[in-house]
Amino acid sequence: SLVTYLGLHQDVLQKVRKELQSQELLCSNNQDRLVDLDILGRLKYIACVIKETLRLSPPVPGGFRVALKTFEIHGYQIPKGWNVLYSICDTHDVAEIFTDKEEFNPDRFMSSYLEDFSRFQYIPFGGGARTCVGKEFANLVLKIFTMEIAKGCDWQLLNGPPTMKTSPTVYPVDNLPTKFTLFNGKV
Repeated sequence: SLVTYLGLHQDVLQKVRKELQSQELLCSNNQDRLVDLDILGRLKYIACVIKETLRLSPPVPGGFRVALKTFEIHGYQIPKGWNVLYSICDTHDVAEIFTDKEEFNPDRFMSSYLEDFSRFQYIPFGGGARTCVGKEFANLVLKIFTMEIAKGCDWQLLNGPPTMKTSPTVYPVDNLPTKFTLFNGKV
């Protein structure tokens, strides 16, 4: 999904590269610079790109829970003990904190407002006590991947915006044919 969104939004890719340049991670003489957690923590815009990608294309479509007590939602009674399925995509679609929900806009996450008010409205890794235990590791891997692909490659999606399918994870139906070339290092 990161390759897709950055391939479709070259302006966002340029902002990623400018952030890398500001941290001296894009220079040819710093190609072998060791990256630690402190440096990764300073990549705020890349974190926003990852959050926006996960908002639009969560790693899994949803999850199951067991109702611990009988409750009512939108006029329907859910008995204690029933299995309940929640949809991460639908949760993000109806979340009131997001405007222009269909638009890929990583800048929306630059505001601390979303951090303060997004509990259970932004849940790419689930939420509450049963949040994915690999969430932080996944975010680190995604940051490193974004950093490395932005430093080393330019790319073009050969079929344009892909049609996505969910079964059980989200994937492009055309396998995302993409042409990669070496990045020339100029922002």
